[in-house]
Amino acid sequence: MRDRRLNLSFEREMAGERVARASRPHTLAGGTPAPPPALPCEEERCQAEALVDAGDPGEDFRTVTRPYEQIVERSSRTGDRQARMRATVDALWEALAGTGVSWAGFYVHEGGEELVLGPMRDKPACSPIGLHGVCGQVFRRREPLVVRDVAELGESYIACDPRDRSEVVVPLLEPDGTCWGVLDLDSHEVGSFSDEDVAGLLMVLRAARLTT
Repeated sequence: MRDRRLNLSFEREMAGERVARASRPHTLAGGTPAPPPALPCEEERCQAEALVDAGDPGEDFRTVTRPYEQIVERSSRTGDRQARMRATVDALWEALAGTGVSWAGFYVHEGGEELVLGPMRDKPACSPIGLHGVCGQVFRRREPLVVRDVAELGESYIACDPRDRSEVVVPLLEPDGTCWGVLDLDSHEVGSFSDEDVAGLLMVLRAARLTT
């Protein structure tokens, strides 16, 4: 993390210097002001601005209290399972996107040794996925799992977005205990999820009649 911040600081300094050089007044011999140099092309200017903004550590989402009770109030108990999954993932994304969650979605078991992507927000994801990853482990064991740092999982981690650093997965259970799928949330921050998120997500899923 220290190296990353040092690199970010260096990139910010370089980006600021490029922009400063572009706007700095020049003079010709004799003191006559020279016309200002052309600003960097639009692409380069945007890249410089992006360097200044990129990687800002911002808020520590490990201390965020996520509004699960408010999401429960918006949960739909009507419609078929697909409609309730869609309504649930939309409500989760709209409430949690600003709290460090980078992706939310369902994976459903349709047979065999794989899970198939269901309703999700807000970008594409891998599908189908094998049962060797985190979602597969939760599906097999029928128990929630919080992964503090996905880098520690090695080959057992299925990386759909290389920026993801932590994850929480909750099983979806039928009344007889059979697991029919999982709910998966990712974050670009290490340690973004806790047991409090598991409890909150279970509350939301039960309100939507998606698990027991």
